[in-house]
Amino acid sequence: MSILVKPFTFSAGATIIASEHNSCFDVLYSDYNGNIQNTNIAANAAIVDTKLATISTSQKVNTSALVTTSQVVGDILYADTTTTYARKGIGGPTHFLVGGTTPSYRQINLATADVAGILPGGNTSSRINIYTSSDTFTAPASVTKVYLSMCGGGGGGGGSGDDASEAGGGGGSGGSLINYPFTVTPGNSYTVTIGTGGTAGVGGTNGTNGGAGVATVFDSVSATGGNFGSGGTGGSPGSGGTAGGTYNSSGQTAGSFMTGGIGAAGVSNVGGGGGGTPFGGGGGGGSANTAGTAGAANTGGGGGGAGSVTGRDGGAGGSGICIVMY
Repeated sequence: MSILVKPFTFSAGATIIASEHNSCFDVLYSDYNGNIQNTNIAANAAIVDTKLATISTSQKVNTSALVTTSQVVGDILYADTTTTYARKGIGGPTHFLVGGTTPSYRQINLATADVAGILPGGNTSSRINIYTSSDTFTAPASVTKVYLSMCGGGGGGGGSGDDASEAGGGGGSGGSLINYPFTVTPGNSYTVTIGTGGTAGVGGTNGTNGGAGVATVFDSVSATGGNFGSGGTGGSPGSGGTAGGTYNSSGQTAGSFMTGGIGAAGVSNVGGGGGGTPFGGGGGGGSANTAGTAGAANTGGGGGGAGSVTGRDGGAGGSGICIVMY
């Protein structure tokens, strides 16, 4: 019922009939005992929420948890129990909410691959698998295409000779592949081989060449290793190694590939720097009487050539990496 209407109005001196009196009273009685509607309540009534018994506990929101001085755009409202809601601060643009009996935030850190359920390689709940050593990828159910990003191992830097002008050349980097589409069959397994970096060239009376980097392979797709840097010998500095490329099962250059960086030649007594890849730079060439720096692991960077005057060793090439996204 909305606005109350009196069934009977009595004027002065009128005889009041019991049924008419009771009819007026019944209108008040009925509304008071559970039939008052929204139109009967004043806008400024300020009824407290504890009087709203028809709203279940599970429908109520703890407003004190939502309205704070520290809230920011992007905060999330979530059910913290079966009957209440709470607010989770966003904590920063690299955070995401993980469900479960106790929801919590995790931080994405692709550099260290420390997020359970997202990384590292081989985790079946992941959408990104990162392989830093040889392993096997099994295509999850319903996944028919993956995207490959990888590089081969870098070439090792050349060693230097014992003449002032016999610095070693830097190793070339491994070939790189970025987001290359590859068709897979759900449930099938695919071999992942991570290429090792080339060995460091040895310094001495005549500097020796570094070793060539090894290819990183996902099934039939290969990112070849970088070539070695030459050792300094015969009164001349060593030349830099050429970079690796990428190939598919037909031996053709793959589509979305990036040629690696070429190693630099030694210059007089300063070793050449190793070539870099999208995954990291190559090792630095050594200054006079200083060994070359190794390419960082899982970057495919070439090792730096050794500096000369007295024979020094070059730097080893960095190993490769394979990232599978689906």
